[in-house]
Amino acid sequence: MLSEEFKTQMGQVLWRLPPRQQQQLQEELADHLTKKGGRNGKRDEGKEPHSFIDLEMLPPELGITILSYLNATDLCLASCVWQDLGNDEYLWQGLCKSTWGHCSIYNKRLPADFSYRRLYLQLDEGSLTFNANPQEGIGYFMSKGILVDHPTELAKFIFYTRRLHWKMLRIYLDERRDVLDELVTLHNFTNQFLPNALRDFFRHIHAPEERGEYLETLITKFSHRFCTCNPGLVHDLGLSSDRTTTFDTLDHVILLNRLEKFVGLCGSALSWMSSYLSDRCCVRAVLQSDPAVH
Repeated sequence: MLSEEFKTQMGQVLWRLPPRQQQQLQEELADHLTKKGGRNGKRDEGKEPHSFIDLEMLPPELGITILSYLNATDLCLASCVWQDLGNDEYLWQGLCKSTWGHCSIYNKRLPADFSYRRLYLQLDEGSLTFNANPQEGIGYFMSKGILVDHPTELAKFIFYTRRLHWKMLRIYLDERRDVLDELVTLHNFTNQFLPNALRDFFRHIHAPEERGEYLETLITKFSHRFCTCNPGLVHDLGLSSDRTTTFDTLDHVILLNRLEKFVGLCGSALSWMSSYLSDRCCVRAVLQSDPAVH
């Protein structure tokens, strides 16, 4: 038997809800207890009232709704008091998909003995392993059938989770350029302010600390993706998305001027772009049909 003090502490953990929802639940509970008291004819006397709501007295769907606000640690603690509710598959499925938004196993036919709670523990273990050794972490996910070894599946897994350490993720993407390519295509920069698009890009794909080939690759991939998502802006700036790097198709002074005037790039972002373009060559392709050619 669990002590009343422990149950009281658990009740305090469960009431991490907004005030409006607390009031709504209190009203529903009062109505439920009133009906229950009417059926029994009288309420138990001589017992001290509970300092928290016993979820087993509520309709199951209401108890599950309350527990759905808990994180995995608190839900494990809650399952010590309310075992059936705390181990409900609906709750653990929600925790899995809210933390790891995409896994290959979500789209598979699940066996009868499948457990989302066990899957959560495996995902957590795999993430910790990845943060120590990326290759071993991905290997762990594959060995458990959580991920399929395909660039698109791996890119979606990375894109929809924040549990992977950015340094280890950078190492992994530098080694797996095929996954990097798929990860870039998951970004949608349509009608985005260029500085915001850059921030969004580097929030998912962290830039290296030192300038080098990998950073050049990231900027090139970003420029291609940004231009693909904003063809109208490409036309206004006079860029050509057919070139190896879109920033190399226009005089850099003109490009920086247009980025500042039409896109609103300014301050440190404009300085950063100017630094990036400082040692690049301006290339212009001239077609034979160009009337300016004699």
